[in-house]
Amino acid sequence: MKLRPMLVAMLVVLSLLFTIPNITVAHYGYGNYKKPNVIIFMADDLGQDAVRLYNPDDSELVQARRDLGNQFPENAPMPALEELAKNGVTFRNGWAMPVCSTTRGARSTGKYPSTTGVGQVIGQFTPRRGAPGSRFDGVEFPPSMLNPDDPHFLQRLAKKRGYMTYKFGKWHEVEIEFNEADNITRKSFNALDLTDSVAAELATQGLNDTQRAGFDEYIGVLSGFFGGINANGYGGGEIPVADQPGQAKLDDEMTDAIHLVDSRSTRVTGGVPDARNATSEFADSATVSRAIKLIKEAKQKGKPYLIEYSAIAPHFQYEVPPGPWDTTPPDDYSGEPGGWRTLDKDIHKEVIVQIIAAFNDLGALGLTVDDIRNDLDTHGPTLYPDVGTRAPGPPANPDPVAVAQRVAAFKGLVSYMDVQMARLLEYVDLKNTYVMFVGDNGTQGGGPVFSVTEPPIDTFKSKATVYRAGREVPFVFAGPGYVKNKWRKDLVNVTDIYATVLDIIGAKQPRKTRFSSYSFLDVLKGGKSYRRVNISEQWPATATVGGTNRIGSGAPGPFGSGARAIGNDRYSLIAFNKLDENNFFVCLPGSSTLPSEDCFNEKTGIYEHVVELEFYDLKADPFEDDALIIEEMNKSQRWNFYRLCHQLNRISKRATYYQNGKICSFKGEQLVDTEPVV
Repeated sequence: MKLRPMLVAMLVVLSLLFTIPNITVAHYGYGNYKKPNVIIFMADDLGQDAVRLYNPDDSELVQARRDLGNQFPENAPMPALEELAKNGVTFRNGWAMPVCSTTRGARSTGKYPSTTGVGQVIGQFTPRRGAPGSRFDGVEFPPSMLNPDDPHFLQRLAKKRGYMTYKFGKWHEVEIEFNEADNITRKSFNALDLTDSVAAELATQGLNDTQRAGFDEYIGVLSGFFGGINANGYGGGEIPVADQPGQAKLDDEMTDAIHLVDSRSTRVTGGVPDARNATSEFADSATVSRAIKLIKEAKQKGKPYLIEYSAIAPHFQYEVPPGPWDTTPPDDYSGEPGGWRTLDKDIHKEVIVQIIAAFNDLGALGLTVDDIRNDLDTHGPTLYPDVGTRAPGPPANPDPVAVAQRVAAFKGLVSYMDVQMARLLEYVDLKNTYVMFVGDNGTQGGGPVFSVTEPPIDTFKSKATVYRAGREVPFVFAGPGYVKNKWRKDLVNVTDIYATVLDIIGAKQPRKTRFSSYSFLDVLKGGKSYRRVNISEQWPATATVGGTNRIGSGAPGPFGSGARAIGNDRYSLIAFNKLDENNFFVCLPGSSTLPSEDCFNEKTGIYEHVVELEFYDLKADPFEDDALIIEEMNKSQRWNFYRLCHQLNRISKRATYYQNGKICSFKGEQLVDTEPVV
């Protein structure tokens, strides 16, 4: 019996496929393909307005600063970030959430804050259990924080794929538990503070949370608050006399040293395991030093790694980083030989000059800024401030000198963070490593005693708001073998980091994240993003969900009253919870009017606030000054308003917590008509 030629050919092909060894699909984590490494850099309080990559010297923003008389209009140099951008894609429309914990929760879960419940900074008013009498009464992990045992954490899914998982820097996703007495008498905690009687317990409990959450190793700070002696977690200093070789003395004596929570610490303090470890390095330098060691260890083990590097800089309070003349490393320095890395007097010259000008009275010295600039080698060694010199912060009087010092120190920390990123990337092979860089929210605003935003950016429309300067962050993605040095208008969100990493490592994306997290890996290959609208959210913790911010205070909390922004590459629609004359939420009929219950409707299970809307055309109004109402819109603007209005309602209905009875009406009666500030 003779077989037909076509059938013979098919059988031959099938035979070859089944007999040739090691034929695999060259997908990112499947088969025998070598699994790539993944590094996620996250800067703390760094918006696009503060990044030179987005604002070159000839940009409109820099020119506007010059026109306003700014003597130092340029952003801090970030050559490591710019080099990373040359090897990948820079997104113009990268969005984060308005404050750090909301963004970090979104990165780790792929979900929006209205689904994770982490709607504001996790902090001093966030207990681990629901409020008595609320529908969350007795729930150990209410939606005001992340559950460290979440089976779908990004790092936990990576571990299942055989990855070593490392966390460095700022944690701030799961908060430390207080007993009832502590919750009443103490407004905050600091596991690094040597004067804190339970600091060792707090540090060890926080370290336990990072390990429960799926990380093999951790070194850094647990919270966004660096109080007590360790005022901000940046600057190192003298370490006390060691109890024994290789160990620093940890007791109640005052010291300037930083005590990072460290997974490799084996201390015992007062009979209690103590996860703290002292270092006189700058905190970001110390964490990078550990990261380099662990990259080497992963290579020796032949295992891929996932690194979440959450920089502590440039979060306030702002300190002067090591300058070119600070070349002698401290005794405990654990980095590479040759001294710790400092600002470079050529690369970072303008930042160094700005720091010297801000922290010295040049007029009293008979000098000008040009004198410093033209002879830096003479004036720098004597006029550059000591490492760790702190710029005035709250409650200092916001005089021009204080503002200038904060801005100068902030720029120094931005550049110093970039220097540390460069250190780490020297040990990274981009041929087999995907690297992402993103800010956790916009640059610090909030008024003259806090802010380091510079005009024309509105200090009250930056960090902690869902306005453009609070949500748009640097977003750079580089990886092996694809397009390079490309700028893209595609919409990307911090939630998309989740799906993208899972795509890279070959892990299945959980179904519940598919409407909030979209892989942007195809963009690196020249394709398009799947995201059609971008989202940024924040919500205050309330008694109903475990927090206590609003009880008896009559205030919406330190980070806003609750808002959601939705937008595309040109238009944005912002929904705010309306407040009454007493600063309480205005509730829809049928929901509770008690301030402590936050307009909660027990029948619907929804927080039913009265909502006001602001709609902006970013091409005509880039700083979101002039909100449009229906009567002012042209045909294109009106069509985009309807589209975003529809999407806003869909996002609200999909939310687990913080839904709303009526988010957006197509008639536009909720639109607020704001006018530009003259």
